[in-house]
Amino acid sequence: MSDYIAPVQDMRFVMDEIVGLDAIAALPGYEEATPDMADAILEEAAEFASGVLAPLNRIGGTQGCKLGPDGVVTADGWKPVLLARPAADRRRRGRAADLRQRRTQGHLPGKDDLRRMDPAR
Repeated sequence: MSDYIAPVQDMRFVMDEIVGLDAIAALPGYEEATPDMADAILEEAAEFASGVLAPLNRIGGTQGCKLGPDGVVTADGWKPVLLARPAADRRRRGRAADLRQRRTQGHLPGKDDLRRMDPAR
């Protein structure tokens, strides 16, 4: 088992004090970007990083990947994690396309918009 602990408090500090999660949550379409939602996402990501990815890093570092006749052979344990990734990538690409559409329609703020909302940035 790995002793990695994700820096959740540091991430929340960045989201709250630097990014301005409260200002983002005030924008139309981003009302669900609440502190509770951010906490839930960060906690799940931290659990995944420390419980799944961190232990695999040691195995990956010792076994490494090899190029075989059928392609890349990953270290033990990585295949199920990598096979689960395409679904996550499809969801992320869908969100990215949605964000691009919202930006072109003028519904997504850019850096200048956020600066106008909070001149201290």
